[in-house]
Amino acid sequence: MKKLSILSFLIFLSISNAFSQSGWFWQNPLPQGNTIYDILMIDNNNVIAVGDGGTILNSSNLGYNWTNSSHIEDVYMRSICFINNSTGFVSSQGKILRTSNSGHNWTAFSLNYLVTIESIIFVNPQTGFAVGHNGKIFKTTNAGFNWDSSSSGTLEPLLSCCFNDVNTGWVVGWNGTILKTTNSGNVWITIQSSTSNRFTAVFFANNNTGWITSENGNIYKSVNGGLNWTSLSFGSYLGSIHFCDVQTGWAVGSSILKTTDSGNNWIVQPDPSPDDYKTVNFLNTLTGFAAGSLGVIVKTTNGGSNWILLTNKITSNSFEDIYFVDDQKGWAAGLNGSLFNTLNGGSDWSNQFDNSAVNFRSVRFINNNTGWAAGTHVMKTINGGINWNIVAANYSMNKIYPVDNLNLFGLDFNNAIVKSSNGGANWNGVNSGFSGGYYDIFFMNGLTGWAAGSGQKILKTTDGGSTWILQYGGNWPGYMKSIHFCNSLTGLAAGLNPGNSNMLLKTTNGGLNWNVLIFGPQYSFNRVFLLDSNNGFFTTTNYASSDIYFTTNGGISWNLQFSTVSNIISSICFINNSIGWIAGSNGMILKTTSGGTFVGMQISTNQLPQSLSLQQNYPNPFNPVTKIKFDISSAPISFGERLGVKLIIFDLLGREVTTLVNEQLKPGSYEVDWDGTGFASGVYFCSLVTNDFIETKRMVLIK
Repeated sequence: MKKLSILSFLIFLSISNAFSQSGWFWQNPLPQGNTIYDILMIDNNNVIAVGDGGTILNSSNLGYNWTNSSHIEDVYMRSICFINNSTGFVSSQGKILRTSNSGHNWTAFSLNYLVTIESIIFVNPQTGFAVGHNGKIFKTTNAGFNWDSSSSGTLEPLLSCCFNDVNTGWVVGWNGTILKTTNSGNVWITIQSSTSNRFTAVFFANNNTGWITSENGNIYKSVNGGLNWTSLSFGSYLGSIHFCDVQTGWAVGSSILKTTDSGNNWIVQPDPSPDDYKTVNFLNTLTGFAAGSLGVIVKTTNGGSNWILLTNKITSNSFEDIYFVDDQKGWAAGLNGSLFNTLNGGSDWSNQFDNSAVNFRSVRFINNNTGWAAGTHVMKTINGGINWNIVAANYSMNKIYPVDNLNLFGLDFNNAIVKSSNGGANWNGVNSGFSGGYYDIFFMNGLTGWAAGSGQKILKTTDGGSTWILQYGGNWPGYMKSIHFCNSLTGLAAGLNPGNSNMLLKTTNGGLNWNVLIFGPQYSFNRVFLLDSNNGFFTTTNYASSDIYFTTNGGISWNLQFSTVSNIISSICFINNSIGWIAGSNGMILKTTSGGTFVGMQISTNQLPQSLSLQQNYPNPFNPVTKIKFDISSAPISFGERLGVKLIIFDLLGREVTTLVNEQLKPGSYEVDWDGTGFASGVYFCSLVTNDFIETKRMVLIK
């Protein structure tokens, strides 16, 4: 009983952030497409990389295979540091994540400041430093379990730190910021750099000789501990620098540079990727990795004479649309001649078009063989894309929507509604009776459809586009960007109101009435998609990032399902409630086979529970599978709010062995299976953990 009490106390203090399998997984590029900010070789075999979208990649064979974990609560992963083969740290936004099992599981420690931590370093197993935005510098003296902030004397974002011993360290950041300490961070001295360049990385080979890289392509060198600096210019972005000794080092950014004379001269090395690099790290003078924008990873085993591209991409061109006719056959259409087809659910893709002067913005099929692709031209295939023929040359379109072999609707390049009655060969403008452009259309059949556009307008036709009825908006400021219906009655529409107030609308009577589900200054809505009257999605866009939200109760509440902060989602397509794809910028394609939710977890009842609780597993004892049920009584009820729920298994010694659930959940009763295959017989503990709740049950595995 005493041991159980201690276990509960430890669980409460260090809630594990181990990553469960995501409901969305990458199909292009592989292993993933978010920007990587740091990569580290733990030993001769194990490599770990972190980046945007909460990405943590692990490889146990020097980068030839990767396991990908995406953690939506810690989106901005920036830096990695390991003090031995087992214990390591990752910096995130307002948190430091700690692992004691080589990165298989992570525990988050809050810094009490919601700032992005850009760099972390340990000088011994107990003492570490972390730096970030708003001039924040943190220090730990107990192996990362507690972190204290110290005054840096600046509010500039700090991007990199380097320590050679427990006392002597350097920090660099925006506007030419250089800081130095000689007393373990108790006092930081500002060194004048005489430049406003943004410094991206600092590395000292000893207490005298060090280097700094900058965004404008300069490499600065000091031979007196950072008091004075000389510079060399390379004219393009540099993001990271690493030295194996005082003579041999690499700098990466828009290119890969190497020096063998302490940075006095640099040579450009062969580069297999057009993407920028954010990080470089070497295990020795021969073996190293570089990684960066859009998930690029390269590796060398001969000191950089040759670099091997470890990232697999079918294209980096942006996809504008994706469409599947069944669970195997689909197309992704995009810029620069990108018209890709898959016959195995997205595992493999082949380009069916080879003219980079043609852009595609929309693709739709009415069966396995007959389809259209629109953009620079309108093109048609009658053999599944083996051959594509131009049916309307130089007729630029943004969206195409066939209802049968002859009748098609679309939006032309001027965002006007157009219609074809001869398979796309000729197009005529549709007089909607209202001025302004349109950004999305949706048709249930050849007669009934909707159009959404400027003035916040939502129009409906029930006679194949001959006449249109204004259902919402008019000449109002703002616009509607996306519209989708799951049946003739239930639909979603999203757009923007003046003052950057975004709005999500729903109708349950075919558009006669539209009710506001969300209204406010949150991220801009991009796409909406309804699976049925209860289950649906919307995507949001914020500059170069996107999030996926979902509802299971008709839009009463929405939960964050996936975050990708290096790409813009352009299109979403589902063939049923489980299987779907999203596509977007930089060739991004993601797939789900579980409706985007965690695989293996099911809602076991539609009745909302009255309290948070964890039920005893059944059967118990068990061999090898047992069912675990739990109730969630409170969860987000409006856009932007989140409730993290974790279901964690511990052994008798209090060691975490697996995490079954790490999700944002709505109110409901849930059921998860735990398969004990591969685990030893014995006593285990299952803990249900939220921000302010924990309950633990004892389980017995007998083999």
